[in-house]
Amino acid sequence: AHTLDLDLKLTDPCQRWLENQREILSLKELRECFELYRDCIKDPEPADLVELLQSFYVLEKHEVHDETKVSPKETKIGYVKTSSAASTREDVELPRDIVLEFPFVHGWNKTIRLPLRLNYTVRGGVIQVVVLRPDVEEIKLRCLQELAAEIREKLQVMVLV
Repeated sequence: AHTLDLDLKLTDPCQRWLENQREILSLKELRECFELYRDCIKDPEPADLVELLQSFYVLEKHEVHDETKVSPKETKIGYVKTSSAASTREDVELPRDIVLEFPFVHGWNKTIRLPLRLNYTVRGGVIQVVVLRPDVEEIKLRCLQELAAEIREKLQVMVLV
């Protein structure tokens, strides 16, 4: 029996994606990430996305309400501060869904398609982005299984993953 070990080299975008699995990013970090993956962003358009993210800032609103006279010298006042993401561009919302696509390993033309869901929150006067990603190990296994199936079909050999 013969065995063949394949030394698969992950592509740079794939390696970066696997190494950077942070779930919470600042808007600045998200912009930097999108700049890094500019060639891999399939939806929405990368140039539009980076420009759009640059237009957002934190909008704070302060409301005073519910004045209540507690005593002749004391008044109780209700105060509410709200923070939200706003844009310098009209009628624009932060993108919720992003799709990245890049090759998995060198020498194989198959690409990985990664849908990302973005949720935004404002904490401490900073817009934070929670990035919901597909399971990394599941994606690696699926890619390896697809590659093994292709090798099995082309070479007519048994391939173990």
